[in-house]
Amino acid sequence: MQEFVFGPNSRTGWHHHPGMVPLVVKTGSLTLWDSDCHSATYGPGLANDAVFTESGDDPGEVTSKDGATSSVTLIARDANPPVFRIEDAARSCT
Repeated sequence: MQEFVFGPNSRTGWHHHPGMVPLVVKTGSLTLWDSDCHSATYGPGLANDAVFTESGDDPGEVTSKDGATSSVTLIARDANPPVFRIEDAARSCT
Protein backbone atom coordinates (compact mmCIF):
# COMPACT_ATOMS: atom_id res chain seq x y z
CA MET A 1 0.00 0.00 0.00
CA GLN A 2 1.16 3.51 -0.77
CA GLU A 3 -0.14 7.03 -0.39
CA PHE A 4 0.28 9.22 -3.47
CA VAL A 5 0.16 13.00 -3.33
CA PHE A 6 -0.57 14.68 -6.67
CA GLY A 7 0.31 18.33 -7.10
CA PRO A 8 -1.72 20.67 -9.33
CA ASN A 9 -1.45 19.81 -13.05
CA SER A 10 0.27 16.50 -12.33
CA ARG A 11 0.22 13.25 -14.29
CA THR A 12 1.45 9.71 -13.82
CA GLY A 13 2.61 9.17 -17.39
CA TRP A 14 1.17 6.42 -19.58
CA HIS A 15 1.57 2.98 -18.03
CA HIS A 16 -0.18 -0.27 -17.15
CA HIS A 17 0.01 -2.80 -14.34
CA PRO A 18 0.56 -6.58 -14.51
CA GLY A 19 -1.94 -7.05 -11.67
CA MET A 20 -4.59 -4.72 -10.33
CA VAL A 21 -4.41 -1.45 -8.48
CA PRO A 22 -7.44 -0.37 -6.42
CA LEU A 23 -7.22 3.34 -5.66
CA VAL A 24 -9.17 5.55 -3.24
CA VAL A 25 -9.13 9.32 -3.77
CA LYS A 26 -9.03 10.83 -0.28
CA THR A 27 -8.94 14.53 -1.21
CA GLY A 28 -9.23 16.45 -4.47
CA SER A 29 -9.93 14.66 -7.74
CA LEU A 30 -8.14 12.38 -10.20
CA THR A 31 -8.97 11.76 -13.85
CA LEU A 32 -8.32 8.30 -15.30
CA TRP A 33 -7.63 8.23 -19.06
CA ASP A 34 -7.78 5.05 -21.17
CA SER A 35 -5.93 4.36 -24.43
CA ASP A 36 -8.97 5.52 -26.46
CA CYS A 37 -8.77 8.92 -24.73
CA HIS A 38 -11.94 8.32 -22.72
CA SER A 39 -11.77 9.75 -19.22
CA ALA A 40 -13.62 9.65 -15.91
CA THR A 41 -12.97 11.85 -12.89
CA TYR A 42 -13.05 10.47 -9.35
CA GLY A 43 -13.05 12.08 -5.93
CA PRO A 44 -15.07 12.44 -2.74
CA GLY A 45 -18.58 13.66 -3.54
CA LEU A 46 -18.22 13.31 -7.33
CA ALA A 47 -20.68 11.39 -9.52
CA ASN A 48 -18.17 8.57 -10.22
CA ASP A 49 -17.39 8.29 -6.47
CA ALA A 50 -13.85 8.19 -5.09
CA VAL A 51 -12.74 4.64 -5.98
CA PHE A 52 -11.40 3.15 -9.21
CA THR A 53 -9.21 0.26 -10.31
CA GLU A 54 -6.38 0.14 -12.82
CA SER A 55 -5.63 -3.27 -14.34
CA GLY A 56 -4.77 -5.13 -17.51
CA ASP A 57 -2.53 -4.48 -20.49
CA ASP A 58 -4.37 -1.39 -21.77
CA PRO A 59 -2.26 1.75 -21.17
CA GLY A 60 -3.72 4.46 -18.99
CA GLU A 61 -2.75 7.72 -17.34
CA VAL A 62 -3.98 9.49 -14.22
CA THR A 63 -4.02 13.28 -14.08
CA SER A 64 -4.98 15.86 -11.48
CA LYS A 65 -5.86 19.44 -12.35
CA ASP A 66 -5.96 20.85 -8.80
CA GLY A 67 -4.08 18.19 -6.80
CA ALA A 68 -5.22 15.15 -4.81
CA THR A 69 -4.19 12.57 -2.25
CA SER A 70 -4.94 8.89 -2.70
CA SER A 71 -4.38 5.50 -1.11
CA VAL A 72 -3.18 2.86 -3.56
CA THR A 73 -2.82 -0.91 -3.16
CA LEU A 74 -0.52 -2.65 -5.65
CA ILE A 75 -1.58 -6.26 -6.25
CA ALA A 76 0.67 -8.08 -8.71
CA ARG A 77 0.85 -11.69 -9.73
CA ASP A 78 4.06 -13.52 -9.01
CA ALA A 79 6.67 -12.19 -11.41
CA ASN A 80 10.41 -12.56 -11.55
CA PRO A 81 11.70 -9.89 -11.30
CA PRO A 82 8.79 -8.28 -9.42
CA VAL A 83 7.12 -5.64 -11.58
CA PHE A 84 4.30 -3.35 -10.44
CA ARG A 85 4.27 -0.81 -13.28
CA ILE A 86 5.11 -1.03 -16.99
CA GLU A 87 5.82 2.20 -18.88
CA ASP A 88 3.95 2.82 -22.16
CA ALA A 89 4.37 5.28 -25.03
CA ALA A 90 2.88 8.71 -24.40
CA ARG A 91 -0.45 9.60 -26.00
CA SER A 92 -1.86 13.07 -26.68
CA CYS A 93 -5.28 12.80 -25.03
CA THR A 94 -4.77 15.45 -22.38
